[in-house]
Amino acid sequence: MQLDRTRITIRERGIFEIYDLALRVIHGHAGAILGYWLIGAGVFTLLNTWLLAGRWSPPTEGTLQGDYYWQLCLLLIWELPLATAPLTLYLGKTLFLEHPTPGQVMRSLADRAAQLFVIHILMRGLFYFCSVWAYVARADEGAVIFFGFFAVLVTAACYFFWPYANEVLLLEANPLRRKKGRTSTIARILSLHGYASGEVIARSFFALIVGSMLLVSFCVALEQLYVKAMLAAEVDTWLQMVCVQLAFWLTAGFFTVVRFLSYLDIRIRIEGWEIELLLKAEGERIARQLA
Repeated sequence: MQLDRTRITIRERGIFEIYDLALRVIHGHAGAILGYWLIGAGVFTLLNTWLLAGRWSPPTEGTLQGDYYWQLCLLLIWELPLATAPLTLYLGKTLFLEHPTPGQVMRSLADRAAQLFVIHILMRGLFYFCSVWAYVARADEGAVIFFGFFAVLVTAACYFFWPYANEVLLLEANPLRRKKGRTSTIARILSLHGYASGEVIARSFFALIVGSMLLVSFCVALEQLYVKAMLAAEVDTWLQMVCVQLAFWLTAGFFTVVRFLSYLDIRIRIEGWEIELLLKAEGERIARQLA
């Protein structure tokens, strides 16, 4: 790893520069990004289909089944950090001119699996799981609404106030509990976002607006592609299920790159990360010369 040589210039960037750079990164690493995107999107698409298969009943007159899609959206939001973890790790490794193999990325993912489980499945996922389980088990409608409401609150808190939590967890490799000389992952997440809370929230709102438009655009484009290619009068309701998930994961893939670049920018703004990298690289060169 060469800390003073990176694939992108480490400097402060505006929000529009970050989105433009994200498109350039996707173009330059399209094959690898597509592969790691498919790992997460494919696994969780199959999981969602299996979990909710028993509750799908085709609505009449081609209308969408609202409660089904509500639970599907809760599942997708819960799964988002887990599904994009391989892609985030790849971006982190390839930044420093490395050429990571799938095995290296998966080993890094395995090293962080315990914290992913504790933070994203136990801590965050409890509210989502309760809501979806109440729906699948055909519980009282009030219980479904109650758990769904709290799931939405957790979602708002996580993605608006701590949007870069997954990058901190995966790329900084802090311990789950605080150790001597090292901060814990949760404390690091809180401190990183706390120093730039205004900028973080503003970027989260902007991402929500752009992401919503992009999601709708993907849904419409996929449906129209099917209609034109198959010469069909309309899209079947089962295909709408597929289109919603595919559109969501396409949007999530793009914003994984955006979020990674924005995370780097926040670190540069509040920590002078580019200076830290130069000093560490120089220290390593001096150590090698002394050795």
